[in-house]
Amino acid sequence: MVQDVISAVLPLVFAVAACYGFFYLAKHIPLPKPHRVLIVFMLLPMHVAVAIEGRPFEQSLLLLIVATILFLRLIRRPDRAAAAWYAAALTLCLYTYPYSYLPAIGYALFLFRFVNRAQERKAMWHTLAATVAPVLLCATICQRYVVLVWVFGL
Repeated sequence: MVQDVISAVLPLVFAVAACYGFFYLAKHIPLPKPHRVLIVFMLLPMHVAVAIEGRPFEQSLLLLIVATILFLRLIRRPDRAAAAWYAAALTLCLYTYPYSYLPAIGYALFLFRFVNRAQERKAMWHTLAATVAPVLLCATICQRYVVLVWVFGL
């Protein structure tokens, strides 16, 4: 009984937290009207459908938004602590839903392509280590997941 209530309420908690994280992200990226961006995000059919289901997608969306915020923080202040927090968020993304890790690869490739300043070059090495470490730590889990998808079509 309690487990049913938790599994019904927890995705909604993750949805509200994802909206707050998205608004935080929209405010720190200089957008002209962050409130309008938040409303569009909240009304996306994918976001609404995933928030209602009792699946881990909303949790992975929240963790991906947190990882994006930590990535931008790592770019601004490249140090080991920021890289460790970013790697921890990516590891949680991998444990929650492995496909939620894929934008991190895009972030790293984008950084490699558009490196201009010395601070960004320093952040590139921290980002590379933080992006590769979760895959190495979770390689056995990802391998099992890929085998399950290949064999059973999950």
